[in-house]
Amino acid sequence: MLLAILLPLVLLLVALALYARLVEPNRLRIRRRVLGLPSWPAALDGFTILHISDLHIGRRPTPSRKHLRRAAGLHADLYIVTGDFLSNGQGLEQACTAMRDFANGKTVYAVPGNHEHMNYRLGIPIPGRFRGKGIDAAGNLRALSHAGLTFLVNRHVVLTRSGASFVLAGLDDRYNKADDLPAALQGVPSGLPVILLSHSPDLFPHVAQRSIALTLSGHAHDGQVRIPLLGVPFTGTIHPLRPASGIHKHGDSLMHVSPGLGASMLPIRFCARPEITLIELHRT
Repeated sequence: MLLAILLPLVLLLVALALYARLVEPNRLRIRRRVLGLPSWPAALDGFTILHISDLHIGRRPTPSRKHLRRAAGLHADLYIVTGDFLSNGQGLEQACTAMRDFANGKTVYAVPGNHEHMNYRLGIPIPGRFRGKGIDAAGNLRALSHAGLTFLVNRHVVLTRSGASFVLAGLDDRYNKADDLPAALQGVPSGLPVILLSHSPDLFPHVAQRSIALTLSGHAHDGQVRIPLLGVPFTGTIHPLRPASGIHKHGDSLMHVSPGLGASMLPIRFCARPEITLIELHRT
């Protein structure tokens, strides 16, 4: 009697584990979002941003490399990657090869994530107190820059398209206390809308107070594992993040949290598909 009850349960758990390991990480979603920003220039109506994050490219082949090749074939006006190219600080050579193929003449703006700074194999990431082994973050960013990425590390650039301008700013990793928002925004011309890149979504309440039009973040992987009826047990963020991906609003400021392309800690996803997001901006 007990065996008749336990056997189907064990088989179900095995099937779910195989799905999370072999199927869902390969089920890429390409999502289109239309956002309205009050400060967005009318001349840039319909401007499109391709936003990806959290590739976690290690030394072994990962589905995220295949997803990155798919992203390379999509057209956008601006290409953004919000950190975690590596997996526990490893896979730099593989990540550089993948990003070189992705950039391929395009201007791709990026910010680092916590996995460019730390190797968590020797520690457990605890919100508010990340423990791990430090690695050569500056060397990682130099190599990825040579692969074709333009990193905005606590700085900004002014971009002009179709005769209209906006500010694109970027932060270093907040979880390693390397971010400097005042430095990133120092000298920003008044009257221009600001798009901020930050691997961590935890900064959103602070940036919203500075009238940032749009923040692009990652890190949470949409929870990576979602339990039906219960939701997301863990997002890796310091503050609760609900929803674990998608659009957040604070006053007139918006944030998009990418579900990411890869996985960390365990190479699984469940009810949290990898995603390439195409964001279309309009003036409201």
